Amino acid sequence: MSFLKSGAEQNYSERLLLTKYAPKKLQDFHGNHGVKQTLLSYIESGNLPHLLIHGPHGCGKSLITKLLVNEYLGARYLKEGCLEIYGSLSRSKDVITENPNSKSKTKNKQKNFNCPGITNFMKKSSNLPKHLIKIIVIYEFHQMSDEAQMALRRIMELNSNKVRFIFVSENHSGIIQAIQSRCTPLQMRKLSDSEIDQLLINIIASEKIDIKPGLLPEFLDLIKINAEGDIRIAVNLLQLLTTYQMSNHEWYQILGIPEIKYLQKIIQACIDSQPITAYRMTKLLLDQGFEICDVLDLLSRVLINFPEFPQKIEYLRILCHDTFTIEECYTEIQL
Repeated sequence: MSFLKSGAEQNYSERLLLTKYAPKKLQDFHGNHGVKQTLLSYIESGNLPHLLIHGPHGCGKSLITKLLVNEYLGARYLKEGCLEIYGSLSRSKDVITENPNSKSKTKNKQKNFNCPGITNFMKKSSNLPKHLIKIIVIYEFHQMSDEAQMALRRIMELNSNKVRFIFVSENHSGIIQAIQSRCTPLQMRKLSDSEIDQLLINIIASEKIDIKPGLLPEFLDLIKINAEGDIRIAVNLLQLLTTYQMSNHEWYQILGIPEIKYLQKIIQACIDSQPITAYRMTKLLLDQGFEICDVLDLLSRVLINFPEFPQKIEYLRILCHDTFTIEECYTEIQL
């Protein structure tokens, strides 16, 4: 049974599971419990420091930041109390210092997509209560130029009584040390397999998606191997694979990967000292059109995501990883 209902029964936006099941409150955020509790304590105390929230893509950095700002400022003061900037679009120093209302049109302004200047936002009067302070959120902060980051360093010092900065970044190594030292760092991680299982099972139950109990473990494993801890990919794959009634063979055809059980048999053949069997099974995948690099990648994911294999295959993990990272090794003999 498809979870997609007719337009009269369900809003179009709700057809996206990623949007429908996104948390509306910080308390409901899934995963990264330590970071969530820290942010909740900031809201409760009303003392919000400069923050540097960093971690890999798909772990919820932007979402948890939006939830934090929404709960801190409230819906009433959100528009006048928060400025959001994307470092990939407005990466130059101009977004910090220039006056967006200036009559002169420069190339740099066009590059900043008419983003309001940080200085002007801080100077603009507001009706915020005394216990609240303005917040400036810069997403993809690692993509801003060093010149822009250096300009922010001084602004953070001089205006700490007027504004708090929240920097969201995938890679904190692209942020100058002067900014890092002025922020409280919060590192986020991708969701664990058990956390993804819990979230997907809750969605499946809520949407009354019909998956045979015997196929559910394989279905969840298939999503986790492809998502690699990215919760957005996991939920989107759930929606893709359950839109219509499909068999488990059709799941693999849509994603374009061999069955997990088949990959496990290849690894088990290696463990059982049957290299010829493992080679023939692998050669069959290549004959079906799979690329050598794809097979290596999939074997690596299976090895990493399935702890039931014995410890003696640690050398296989190393082999797959090292081979995968060297392009010159993309040959059948090396595989």
